[in-house]
Amino acid sequence: LQDYQKAKVVRLAGETEQSTRTLASVIIVFAFLITLGALVVTTQMSTRLISQPIRSITQVMRQLASGDLSVKVGDLNRRDEIGAMAKAVEVFRNNALEKVRLDKELHASEDRFRLLFTQMLEGFALHEIICDGEGRPIDYRFLAINPAFERMTGLKADSAVGRRVREVLP
Repeated sequence: LQDYQKAKVVRLAGETEQSTRTLASVIIVFAFLITLGALVVTTQMSTRLISQPIRSITQVMRQLASGDLSVKVGDLNRRDEIGAMAKAVEVFRNNALEKVRLDKELHASEDRFRLLFTQMLEGFALHEIICDGEGRPIDYRFLAINPAFERMTGLKADSAVGRRVREVLP
């Protein structure tokens, strides 16, 4: 009877040890699967929350650099580094749009000036004053001459502009 009970205890101990090994293997596999699942979820979230917005902002910057100012910047409402980058790109875009607007205004103003300058009946010459080392005016340089000035003085713009008055009229 003692041998029977000892054999039963040994058999039960073996079964318990086998069950423990099986349970440990199941726990390890389960932990591995949970870790793998967490990694997949983290990767998906990272891609959705970080990589895709960065790629989007990079694409917007490429379009802006190529001159396409009609592109819209996304992720402006985010309160993290991605949002800060998006806001910086939006500021760049707005500054570029403002520069384009100001350039158009400047060209229009230049066109109006050029029309007035060439069509006015009064002779007009624009000069740059040239000073000596002590700041005293000693000469001036012709910067622009209108057609009326040419008619009145006989000086031609193509021979006078860029030259000093003492060179043109010694």
